[in-house]
Amino acid sequence: MKVSNIVKDLFESIITPAMMGFKPVIADNSFVYTRTEDEAVQQIEFIPQISTKDREIVYLRIYPRINVYIKKINEMAEIIFKKCISKNYLDGSIRNATYFIPIDTTERKKRGLATMTSADCLAEAERVRTVVVQNALPMLDKLRTANDFILCWENNLLMYPHKFAIYIICAYILKGDYENAVKTAENYFRNTNNFEEYNALTEYIGNNCKSASAFANI
Repeated sequence: MKVSNIVKDLFESIITPAMMGFKPVIADNSFVYTRTEDEAVQQIEFIPQISTKDREIVYLRIYPRINVYIKKINEMAEIIFKKCISKNYLDGSIRNATYFIPIDTTERKKRGLATMTSADCLAEAERVRTVVVQNALPMLDKLRTANDFILCWENNLLMYPHKFAIYIICAYILKGDYENAVKTAENYFRNTNNFEEYNALTEYIGNNCKSASAFANI
């Protein structure tokens, strides 16, 4: 049996049954499961890493991550990126998903050239399924709307928030909470010496968001 078929069979038999409500698609050597919940398009993307020898699998690890897209946040973020963010900062920014993060950070050493058995491959798929059921699905249930995104942020449920500061700011603007939008800009731009971005953001909020001018010079 081809290696690709072995991996596909593992997903179909072990992981897919746990992904109720998600539509699976194989794309670019990854398995992407997608569903729409309220305002969000949610994905769990699985990226298999495979090494083979003589058509046998000697290494298989599956790396899952969460991708969340909230359209109205992303649309505002596109405006903010164009108007307020310098090229230097853009190089390290995120301009696609509203939020994404790996959900399995377990350190796994690469094995030697001993062939993995079918049981080894099955165990890896079952391990990843458990991680997804215990960690990914509960997180996605909390990320259905722009307001959910803010609540997760305020309750420290989002990891690596500095990468998503623009999206947090946009979510606050959409909520009409301009004070916290400016405070977030202050925390993640002014306090890290990104004054150009901070000044552009606060000017944008003050000029374009109703009742926000009072916060523009915080």
